[in-house]
Amino acid sequence: PFNPTTKISYSLSTSGYVLINAYNIKGQLIEKLINNKSFEKGYYQISWDASKFSSGIYLIKFETKNKQTVKKVTLLK
Repeated sequence: PFNPTTKISYSLSTSGYVLINAYNIKGQLIEKLINNKSFEKGYYQISWDASKFSSGIYLIKFETKNKQTVKKVTLLK
């Protein structure tokens, strides 16, 4: 659980473009966190300020050319 910001960590085994989006529990896109930005191989961390959203469960979807991952996060206010 987090309030109102959280850090999202990810690593890339190869260089490439990254897309990270936040969705509500209904699967609706609520915010684009990283939109097709190119990164080198390595470890990264971004901060998400969710203060404008209500308490609840959100989904963070991480996409690269070869991989898609979805993580569940809980915002508590």
